[in-house]
Amino acid sequence: MEIRTASESDLELVLRLRLDFLSELRAPVQFPEGFPAVTRTFLERTQRDGHLYSWIAQEGREALGIVSVIVNDAPPLPEDVRCREGYIINEYVVPAARKKGIGRTLLRTALASAEALGIRRFRLIATEAGRPLYASEGFTAADRTMELPVPAGGT
Repeated sequence: MEIRTASESDLELVLRLRLDFLSELRAPVQFPEGFPAVTRTFLERTQRDGHLYSWIAQEGREALGIVSVIVNDAPPLPEDVRCREGYIINEYVVPAARKKGIGRTLLRTALASAEALGIRRFRLIATEAGRPLYASEGFTAADRTMELPVPAGGT
């Protein structure tokens, strides 16, 4: 298995994995007409504008999972002047590949991007299934969201 950074040519794969994630999370779900197209436009725009970074777990030509981070600008804080925060989305491993450490490897890859991307904190909305993984990597709960402050100099 390899973890690789998604490129512009992976847009359809990123879209498919996003829709698979949402389908499973919200089952049963019927996407409204046009939802896949709007999602594709969002992914394309945020990737092009340098706000979306994705990593794909792959074995041969088969995609096993994905994690994406939306990087947003944020005002500096007195305790941390870095001006970017990461919102983790699409943490998803296909059902047949679960319980093999792929999700943890993807998450750690995303977290390791903090220094290069200038991220001071990661946030996410945790599913019940994902909550133990995020907690074990240092995220703390705050209502429905979890966050991981990133110390200066990386994780």
